[in-house]
Amino acid sequence: MNLSKTQEIIYKIAILWYNISYILNQIILMNFVISIIANSVGLYVASVIVPGVGVDPTIPLYYFLIAGLIFTIIFSIILPVVKVISFPIIILTLGLFSFVLNLVAFYALDQLLTGLEFSSILAMILTSIVISSINMLSNVFLR
Repeated sequence: MNLSKTQEIIYKIAILWYNISYILNQIILMNFVISIIANSVGLYVASVIVPGVGVDPTIPLYYFLIAGLIFTIIFSIILPVVKVISFPIIILTLGLFSFVLNLVAFYALDQLLTGLEFSSILAMILTSIVISSINMLSNVFLR
């Protein structure tokens, strides 16, 4: 009798764990999709507002979704790994190297995308500010 109650409790815990992990995976996936959309909108707005961000006029609008996906992958997956590896340098420079890593990530985005070009470092910095602002707004209103 005691064994079956133990098995029942373990079964209920397993079901609960499965449901919680399913919900968490859905939330993570939804946050990733929201990040892609917010980054796409940010890149589009930056291409319209920021001087020095050149966009090929023949590219379709869904190009910004692809750019947002690449941007999200670079800034959500690759850049944190690089920041962990370069943590001692970031500490020695009091965080300024983190700024350099962000500029390198924008340069990588510039090299990966053919229709989007940054003419200067100032354009990259202003684009970063625009995208950060739109991400902040999406965090406030959508998450």
